[in-house]
Amino acid sequence: MTTRGLIVTMEAQAGKEQEVERFLTGAQALVEEEPGTVAWFAVRLGPTTFGIFDVFDDDSGREAHLNGRVAEALFGQADSLFASAPSVQKLDVLADKLPTTHTTGETTDGGGWEASEWSGERPGGPTHHHVPGTDDSGTARTEDDNGGGWSASEWSDSDRPRE
Repeated sequence: MTTRGLIVTMEAQAGKEQEVERFLTGAQALVEEEPGTVAWFAVRLGPTTFGIFDVFDDDSGREAHLNGRVAEALFGQADSLFASAPSVQKLDVLADKLPTTHTTGETTDGGGWEASEWSGERPGGPTHHHVPGTDDSGTARTEDDNGGGWSASEWSDSDRPRE
């Protein structure tokens, strides 16, 4: 479970709203490189007010993020983008509901595959770390710590799930 978080709010200088938006959307690539950042959101709270909300499993993940490339870039550009210094609030997470990652793709024969990625203690079983791959037929395959387990399905275009 995530136990720590941050809420960062910032007020864009007049006329700098689009630059702030570009900065925040571009920061996602940097956050993707942070294994300790469980979830990260860049948000717009109003016409000139922006925010970042992120969560971590522990203090070390949060501290790594606060000392990472996003924070460095954020405070490095604060004078040129923001009306005042960004406000950073540390928080403790009391409960969470985080989605599992849902991956979809195409096989070589034009059909599709999907797999859910998750990591954690499975009821009645060992800890699993699922990362999709494919076997020779293009079916997504995942393995647990014991080297076993298929957890994917293949479908044709006619029975592809619809939203």
